[in-house]
Amino acid sequence: MKNTATIRDIAAKANVSHVTVSNAINGTGRVSESTAEYIRALAKRMGYVPHASARSLRLGKTKTISYLTNHSLHFPYVYEFVEELQKYLIPYEYHLRLELLQHFPDPGIVYHKLSRAICDGVIVHNADENDCKHIRDLKRRDIPVVAVMTRGISGADYVDYDVKESARLGMDHLLSVGCRNIVIVGVGVKDRQHNPQRLSGCREALNAYGLPMKDSDVFGWDVDEDPIPLWECIKKRRPLPDGIFSSNEDLALALMKKILASGYRIPNEIAMVAQGNTRNLRYADVPLSAVDNNYAKLAQAAAETLLSRIKGGDAKNRRIIIAPKLIVRPSSRS
Repeated sequence: MKNTATIRDIAAKANVSHVTVSNAINGTGRVSESTAEYIRALAKRMGYVPHASARSLRLGKTKTISYLTNHSLHFPYVYEFVEELQKYLIPYEYHLRLELLQHFPDPGIVYHKLSRAICDGVIVHNADENDCKHIRDLKRRDIPVVAVMTRGISGADYVDYDVKESARLGMDHLLSVGCRNIVIVGVGVKDRQHNPQRLSGCREALNAYGLPMKDSDVFGWDVDEDPIPLWECIKKRRPLPDGIFSSNEDLALALMKKILASGYRIPNEIAMVAQGNTRNLRYADVPLSAVDNNYAKLAQAAAETLLSRIKGGDAKNRRIIIAPKLIVRPSSRS
């Protein structure tokens, strides 16, 4: 049984050729704007649904972007980035194909299966050094690709926030409100090796106030680890730290709960700032000050760069760095 109208049905109803209907719906060919609007409205009333496969063959595009990430969707900044990315792509009639690399024993399999028959381009978010070779392989196979927040990548388009400036802003704010005994949490061993910009930003802020940054001020801690031992280590310090700068907002929220449960007051005794400014920070027990790394602009820049590549942009690799901004909330304001 016939379920939806076809292009020929619309053409018969509008008393035009099926070619005119196709051009009006797809925005191609020479069709007056008034005729095109009439045909598109008629197609909508008649319940016309484009055949995706046929359209892909005709246009030579899948209208699909593959999104690959090594991080879980339970990280707020990941799902906020994905949401902003999808919102930006909707007007261009692109949809996302999601691949969570952490669940594959060999993520290389995902990369090898990608082709122009599956997607028009790829966005890789939070890739590590093992992904970089696969990203370069996508380039060699003429598959447009943009790396986002991917340290150590070369030979591909790259979008990131200014990591050093983000850390410097957070530390400078704590210093500006009078903190002089600040600990830095969430900078793990891997991060020290592959993201020295964060520590460099912290050091720059401290040096501007004539203070050194000691190794004992830095607590490497992963967001998936229990924050109780971390807090136990911090509260043993004498004098007790008067400021905490966290490189991850989830870790900062978990640590905040432990601090408050121990009877300490935020910000009166311990001020807190986190890197990242996802929505849940404003609803914390004490709304958390943060350095906004602007995931909406990151998503927009990644999408714009990839769409330009899909259209056949210039060969030169692009490097786009988004400026962060400080958002002050009660966790660092008396």
